[in-house]
Parts: sequence; structure tokens; C-alpha cells
Amino acid sequence: MSKSFYSIIWIISEKLGASFISMTSFFIYAYFLTPTEIGIATMVLAASMGLGQVVGTLFQDPMVCVKKLEKQAINTVFIGGLTLSLLTALLLVLVSFWVTESVDYQQLALTSSVLIPILFLNAIYTALLRRRHAFKSLSQRLLIGKLLGASLGIIGVTLGFGAMSMVIQAILIEFFGLIFLINAQKITLSGRIDFKELINITHLGVSVALRKLSWEGYIKGLPLLIGATLGAGAVGVFAFAWRIVDMPRTALMSGAISYALPTFSAHKTSTCLLADFIKFSKVSMLIFAPLFVGLALVAEPLILTIFGEKWIDAVPIIIGLAICTVVSLTTMYIPTVLTALLTPKTTLKVDILSSVISLLLCYLLIPYLGLYAVVMSILFRSLFNLPFTTYQMSVRLNIPVLKQFTIHTKTFISLFFMSLLVLVAQDNFVLNNFYMLMASIAIGVLIYSSFIMLLEKSFLTTFLRRSNESK
Repeated sequence: MSKSFYSIIWIISEKLGASFISMTSFFIYAYFLTPTEIGIATMVLAASMGLGQVVGTLFQDPMVCVKKLEKQAINTVFIGGLTLSLLTALLLVLVSFWVTESVDYQQLALTSSVLIPILFLNAIYTALLRRRHAFKSLSQRLLIGKLLGASLGIIGVTLGFGAMSMVIQAILIEFFGLIFLINAQKITLSGRIDFKELINITHLGVSVALRKLSWEGYIKGLPLLIGATLGAGAVGVFAFAWRIVDMPRTALMSGAISYALPTFSAHKTSTCLLADFIKFSKVSMLIFAPLFVGLALVAEPLILTIFGEKWIDAVPIIIGLAICTVVSLTTMYIPTVLTALLTPKTTLKVDILSSVISLLLCYLLIPYLGLYAVVMSILFRSLFNLPFTTYQMSVRLNIPVLKQFTIHTKTFISLFFMSLLVLVAQDNFVLNNFYMLMASIAIGVLIYSSFIMLLEKSFLTTFLRRSNESK
């Protein structure tokens, strides 16, 4: 467990740095922009980034999983995928000009469409570096892109560019990251496309991309649904809450999964895969879950300390989304295992069905519950998928469904007592928001770490032994 633990910790430290930059820049946007301006930018970026990520996913994971990747295959994927991404960007622009006459929306859509081919190119270079296990280069690329893009985006918002500054930042982050990747990984193009090879590469990618489309279509569709029913201001409130939770979630989970997929693929024909799955799941839950439970516990003093009353409406949404994230952590590696086993289609229909039902549920409830309906929809989707995904793991790896949850028992016990004592302290302490925030964090860290040290003695022993060996 120690090797995986330290590898994940190393990746997390880099990802947290990038997440910190994103959160800092978003806090600045939240200070300068209104909920409506943030809502408009969010709706535009939801479409362009969602499409770009789907196109990138179509090729990235298959390139990582195949045993041998020839230069001709790389050339084929590069040219074929780039053509597809450019056509997708053109389609987005045409649809945007067709559905709205607002010049502001059209300008934002036209600008953000540049993201689609850039995201595809990032996915191709990322796949090649993941095959080499060059995680340090990937993390450096993320940090450099975030730092440069966020800096220029912040300059834009302070100069009064409004919603456009958020779009520009998103483009620059990916562009600077792409420049770094091009320097880290050379690709030689021949100009020829092997269509048979393209079909072989995308055969697995279609299933993975459909799963990505299921999630991206759902999560990117929510802001559009909110905007159509509650207005751009409500989109801004949801986007604020979503970013507060999703930025650390994406940084942590994407880093861990990027490390896990090559490992799972290497062991897919051995008995080590089950041990790897249990090991990764346990370590990730132990590290990630207290962060999001803690976020839910300190959401109100955190928002009031930084923003005052301006974003107070987002607090209950932040709490709900943080809880949804903890639920999703229980199955975070299951899609990765299925991809490594080259069987991603096994839960694809259920995944798509859950997205459709969840969107419909949100549509029906949002007139009555407002943004609470969105949280209920996200939680419903996670719970709906749970029995199907865990059953697939019991079939593929011969691990009982119950055991997939009992491996986290000690973490859940620690989280329960951490939450209980923090809530008791918040009810009894009379402090201003900042001191309440600091006190809650201190109590939470102390209680959780104490229970983990008591309940996970073997884990702690391994950790200390590894620390001594590295000196």
C-alpha cells in the first residue's frame, strides 16, 4: 500500500497546487462579477468544454490502454481527431448563432469554440505521457497552464472584460498547457490516415466517450436547464457552489485515476488487479473523503469570511454537492477498472439511463424546489448507478458487493465522529466567522487524524516505515 500511497500523495500535491490557483482566480471572479455574469460564462463554457472533453476522451483512454501504439496509429489519431474537433467547433458556432440573437452570447460562443480542438490536442499528448508514466510532466503542465492562464484572466476581469474574461482564462489555461506538452512529447506526422487503424483505436473509445458524454451532457446540461427555468442569476449561484466543490474534486480524482489506469491495465490479466482496486479505493477514500465532509461542515463560515453575504445562497448547495462527492468516492475506480479490462460497455446503458432520468427529475422538481432540485438530481444519479456498478465489480473481480463498502468502514467511523464533534462545537462556540472557520478546521483535523491513527494501525505502520526508508 505504501508505494501507491506515496504515488497518489505526490500527484495530489501537484493537483492541489493547480486547484488552489483555480480557486483563487474564481474567488476573484466571484468578487468582481455578478451571479448573472458568471452564469452567462458558465453556460457558454459548459457547451464548449463539454464537447471538447468528449472528443478528447474518444481517443485518450484507448491510446493509454492498447499494448503497443505504433507511430502510424498516433498519426492517424492526431489527424482524424483534429479534423473531428474542428468540425465540432464549427457546429457549436452555427448552433449558437441559430438559437440566440444576442451578440454577447454569440461572441462568447465563437471565442469559446477554440477550446474544442485545444482540448483534443491536450488529450492526445496527455495519453502519450500517461503511457510513459510521465506524471511529473503532466502535473507541471497543469500548474504552468493554470498559473499563466489564471493570471491573464484575472487581469482581464480587473480591466472590465466581464464574462469574456472567464472564457479567455479557460482558453489560455489549456493553450499554455498544450505548449508545455508539445515540448515534453514530440509527435512526427506523416500526413496519411489509416482508416482501419482509426476504427480500431476508437472502437473502445466510443464506449468511453459515450460514458463521458453521459456525464458531461448531464452536468453541462444542468446550467442550461437552470438558466431556462430560474434565470442566469441562479446559474451563477449554482456555478459558484459547483466550482467550490468540483475544483478540488476534479484535481484529486483525475490525478488518482490518471495514475490508476496504467497500473490497472498492466495487471488486468493477473490476480493483482483485485488487490490494486482495494488498495487504491481504500487509500483514496481515506484521503479524499475528510476534505469534502470538512468542506460541508465549514461551508457557511468559509463563504461568509471570504465573500460576506453576496454568495450566502450558495451555502446549502455547497453542502449538498460535497455530500454527493463523498457518495461518488465509493465507486470512483470502477469505471477505470472496466476500461482497463476493455469492458467499459457493461454499465454504459445504465449510465446513460441514469443521466436521462436525473435530468428529467431535475426538470420536474426545479419549479418547486429551485436549486435544491439540482442537488437531489445529482445525488439520485449516484445512488441509481451504485447497485449496477458494484455488481459488475463483483462479477469481474469476484469481490462481494458488501466488501466494496466495508473496506471503508474505519474511514466512515472517523468521519462520523469528526462531523459530530465539529457540529457540537459550532453550536456551542460564540465566535466570528473567521475564528469559527479556524476552530472547525482544527477540531476536524484533530478528531479525524486521531481516529485514523487508532483504527488504521497497520496503515500508519506502513506509512512510518516508508518514511524512514526514504530518508
